[in-house]
Amino acid sequence: MSLFDQKIDGVPQFVSYFMPVLEVLRDVGGQAKPKDVMDEIASRYDLPEEAMKQTNKNGQPTFYNRVAWARFYLVKVGYLYSPKRGVWALTDEGASAELTDDLAIELFRNARSVIKADEDEDQAPEGEIVPDGLNYWFVGAAWSEGDQTARFLDESIWENGYDEKFGHLVKQMKQGDRIAIKATYTRKHDVPFENRGRTVSAMRIKAIGTITGNQGDGKNVNVAWEGVEPPREWFFYTYRTTIARARFEDDDMARQLVAFTFDGQDQDIDGFLAHPYWAEKFAEDVAPLSVIEDEEQSGDETDGPTVDAYGIDDIVADGGFLPRSLLSNLINRLEIKKNLILQGAPGTGKTWLAKRIGKALIGRRSPKPEQLRSVQFHPSLS
Repeated sequence: MSLFDQKIDGVPQFVSYFMPVLEVLRDVGGQAKPKDVMDEIASRYDLPEEAMKQTNKNGQPTFYNRVAWARFYLVKVGYLYSPKRGVWALTDEGASAELTDDLAIELFRNARSVIKADEDEDQAPEGEIVPDGLNYWFVGAAWSEGDQTARFLDESIWENGYDEKFGHLVKQMKQGDRIAIKATYTRKHDVPFENRGRTVSAMRIKAIGTITGNQGDGKNVNVAWEGVEPPREWFFYTYRTTIARARFEDDDMARQLVAFTFDGQDQDIDGFLAHPYWAEKFAEDVAPLSVIEDEEQSGDETDGPTVDAYGIDDIVADGGFLPRSLLSNLINRLEIKKNLILQGAPGTGKTWLAKRIGKALIGRRSPKPEQLRSVQFHPSLS
């Protein structure tokens, strides 16, 4: 049976790749570039060409994702590390490990206990494999103090507004990489195509530039910026997270986004509308109730290549009556303190607001079931 078809019972298929990754790294001297590791695994285990071309439901190469997740977990259990950017290397423990299926299962479960349970194994861990050469980064510029775009352009920098998030991605940015400031949101009206009043993910490109230096602190990079006036609007395939690297090496939609952003090309709206996901979403004969249920209630967001983003502006658009500044403070407070008490008489919208604050904190209009839950304690219970 080919490695591509092997699976250890009770664990994801990428666990079968633990030993191949270790074996290849041992045979090449203990460290190598990710692409060299993947090429050697494909050659050594005779992966058929059709397997190498196979993609998952997110449109990503299945083989690539499995190797990336295997490496991710092997790092977590102390078998691999990165001595420098773009290099995988064995630790002493990894160099001497002989993995049976039972040990591979044990390693996976030990690592899984400390890794977020809501990860999507059809999408390779962000930042785990960054290709050599030019990369394209899409970043946000709105922190609790407001939109920082003007300051970033004036000071020729981009700054990570978080102390404990995204630092590993910032450190991967290098001189010569391209970078764009974006804002992600949703639209229902005044879009340049027939959306039949249904929600569309959108992304505004506000500035583009070239990274001229990285301070190595996970917070700051120097950038030669060029403002985009007026900002250009892109639809369907968007990045909600604060920092995203366009996976142009294996994702045609990402390549189109890069061409739109940095080369000034127009978006192929008709091409995106022909994609099965959006063709179905905006089809004329889709029942309105089905659309509402899909946007508001579905917990499964892996059937489409984009996440329908949700933020403070969406709370207001949905009918929230609190000012934007107060909503921003509530979400910031919840992030810091991990709890929030909403007080008011019955029927004043506390539950309504709490659910939408949760969605904004997560950044999804339709969070996964494990991300957002409602628990009610009956007054009669002690």
